[in-house]
Amino acid sequence: MTRDATRPPILLIRNDGTCGAQVELHLLDPDGSTRLIGRRDGLGPDEDLETLVRVAEISDERFQDVVVDLERVKWLNSTGLGWLVGLVRHRKQYDDRVALVGVNERIAKLLQVTSLDIALPAYESLAAVAGALRAEGPETAD
Repeated sequence: MTRDATRPPILLIRNDGTCGAQVELHLLDPDGSTRLIGRRDGLGPDEDLETLVRVAEISDERFQDVVVDLERVKWLNSTGLGWLVGLVRHRKQYDDRVALVGVNERIAKLLQVTSLDIALPAYESLAAVAGALRAEGPETAD
């Protein structure tokens, strides 16, 4: 049995790139395929990305690590950056890693200038991020 077969899928967070947009939660399998597990009509004023992860946690689906799909996002403001930083900080409590996919050049430069590219690695495709997170294994020793 391969290592991928023994680990739970990755949680994938997607939206259509607009503020208050519908957000989808998917499970990302090692081959890059996804399965929809939930939808929300945006985030409330006191909510953040970790709120969405908690929604997934109370479902019956298991996951490890989180990927945020920014393919349809054209720009991040300080609130969006804060959500990403908060997500990384919260998921460390569970030994989860957070990665990005679909980052455009403008957001990549912003992440580089703020040094967030170190904490938030970006990948070109869902298959690439799934393969990288599963190949790296957990951050803590077994």
